[in-house]
Amino acid sequence: MKYKLSFSSGALLIPESIKVMELYARLGDWEEVKEQCLANNLLQKQTAASSKRMLREIRFRLSGLTDQQRALLLSSGYEDQVRILYLGVCKYYKFIRDFILEIIRNKVLTFDTILSRVDYDRFVDYKMESHPELAAISESSGIKLRTVIWRMLGEVGLLESTQTGIIIPFMLSEELVKVIVDDNPEWLKVFLLPDRDIERLVVKYDAKQQE
Repeated sequence: MKYKLSFSSGALLIPESIKVMELYARLGDWEEVKEQCLANNLLQKQTAASSKRMLREIRFRLSGLTDQQRALLLSSGYEDQVRILYLGVCKYYKFIRDFILEIIRNKVLTFDTILSRVDYDRFVDYKMESHPELAAISESSGIKLRTVIWRMLGEVGLLESTQTGIIIPFMLSEELVKVIVDDNPEWLKVFLLPDRDIERLVVKYDAKQQE
């Protein structure tokens, strides 16, 4: 399956995604959401075509979330909102998910806390063997993809800054952990948790459900 690389149109799109989620929660129909977004220029884009592209990406990201995760997105504080949007990105774009799991998480598990551009370039070179679509993109497009990913990682708090590349461990709220465990505990891996911590959290929440 080809990698989806359309995330280059924006990073986490935090305020835009929350606006769209609020509108969808009220209307319950994506076509109506589209109509209102375009009629009112909700996404503040210069052209209708740009609004359509951004809305399409936001819809795909939000649609991959569970009902519980979308509800938490609307009711939680900013930090959890950002992390839920990050989860939506990881669910929809396998390219980003693979990079986080195969490179960033493995670095953290081996006590390497610096992410470099070289790490990313090696990942892309390796993936070109099974994903020739990566070889087909221009050099400028490749740089843009990397820049957007770095910005996403900075926005969600995974990197101290996009300049230093220092990886920061996540501190997850109980509410966020619950809606992830109820979905699939494997998604906790994109938050860099080691297997033993995931197993512990699963046992904890299983015990709570049985009380």
